[in-house]
Amino acid sequence: MAMPRTEQACQAKGVSSTRRDLPAYFCIAICIYISHLVVGVAAATCPRKCECIWRDGKSVVDCSNQGLGSIPTDVDVSSQALNISGNHIPLFNERQFSRFGMTNLQKISASNCGLGQIHRHAFQGLTNLVELYLDNNNLAE
Repeated sequence: MAMPRTEQACQAKGVSSTRRDLPAYFCIAICIYISHLVVGVAAATCPRKCECIWRDGKSVVDCSNQGLGSIPTDVDVSSQALNISGNHIPLFNERQFSRFGMTNLQKISASNCGLGQIHRHAFQGLTNLVELYLDNNNLAE
């Protein structure tokens, strides 16, 4: 059976005449584009002196042992875990996390922070908080 002229012309130019290859190339291109967006956004929204990583199925902002004197306020709102252990953060104010949009936090690690006072509404607005680590601080009843 003879090939139609358009198919012959496409083959001569090295262009596939079938459309079945198009979806695969399109999907690969979209995946590469999205991966660059995700990496770019993660890098752009990570607070200075912190590392933003994916660990144990959670979006983690690790700011441990960085000499911070306060909790970073520019943590991405989609972050699920925040580690501020080993910094000097003596006080958690009212709505310390939710007022900066960190309402999605499931885990907060604040060990060895010299923490001496926690406002009774410091964690207000954190509807998903299930893990809180406050060991080795200066807390009293």
